[in-house]
Amino acid sequence: MRFFTSFFYGIHPSKCYGYIVNIDPLLPPGKCALNCPYCPLPIREVVGKGYGVRVNIDHFKSVLERHGDVLAEVKRIRIWGFGDPFLVENLGELLMVLREYMRSHGIDGSLILHSSGLALHRTVETNTAELIDEVGVAFPWCIGEYPLHGFGGLINLLQSFPEKDKLIIEVLAYRRNSEIYPDPLMLQELSSCIKKTGVNRIRVKTLSRPPFNEELKPVSRRVLNDIVRRLEEDGFDVSMCNMDLPPLRSIKISGLLEVIYNHILRLPLSTRDILQVYGENGLIAVKNIVDKQKAVTRVWENTLFYRGIL
Repeated sequence: MRFFTSFFYGIHPSKCYGYIVNIDPLLPPGKCALNCPYCPLPIREVVGKGYGVRVNIDHFKSVLERHGDVLAEVKRIRIWGFGDPFLVENLGELLMVLREYMRSHGIDGSLILHSSGLALHRTVETNTAELIDEVGVAFPWCIGEYPLHGFGGLINLLQSFPEKDKLIIEVLAYRRNSEIYPDPLMLQELSSCIKKTGVNRIRVKTLSRPPFNEELKPVSRRVLNDIVRRLEEDGFDVSMCNMDLPPLRSIKISGLLEVIYNHILRLPLSTRDILQVYGENGLIAVKNIVDKQKAVTRVWENTLFYRGIL
């Protein structure tokens, strides 16, 4: 059988949001201005901030109709996938279609957009700020490739975002061998840079699944608590991604094999993740995907993960 990529890629067990429906308006290949070492997506040729792509709205509507039961059950929707959603030239139209679908089907849920931040200037162009409940921006402070002083433009974009109360900056902590990022000195500099943006909310998290650079590992809860404490002392409103979710009660998902393939194509899933979200049928499906050579297994942090391949 052939495996097709789709806008819809299932229900994700997020330590930040709880269970969340994922929609990716940017299909493969990856479209991002960065190659962050902690990203789960493969290293790829970066695209410029002026890059743009248009989504077929009729196709998008058909995907919503096909998976409407899932949207109605989970209610929380995240727009993210193979790149920054702000690169979609008709993002405003797409979000209006999604909002109207939610309204007409009585879905009283939240709409979250994940962004690298480097295309935030398109917020006005795409008329999107008023359509989104939250914009999570990964602040790319980490290691030598992305020094803080190289992101003056990002700070300016965050400063000028039209609805700053919807912004939340995401700080990801991890370790490489014995070194922890951010260390206290980096954290002090990071805090100083975030203050310049005028954004007050910060979400602190660590790796929960293998990034493409599998040398990077999660940090302990103690390290996360220390980062939260230091940022709170600097006056920020800080939350930590540490939800431990119960198994999801059964939700009928149309085209389970395709959905799981699209899910692990963006975000690797462990055996526990799959059982937690998709049940025993999900485990059968993912093993079938591996047998068809459209996914590989990886052991990371003593846990077996499944990663999809194009």
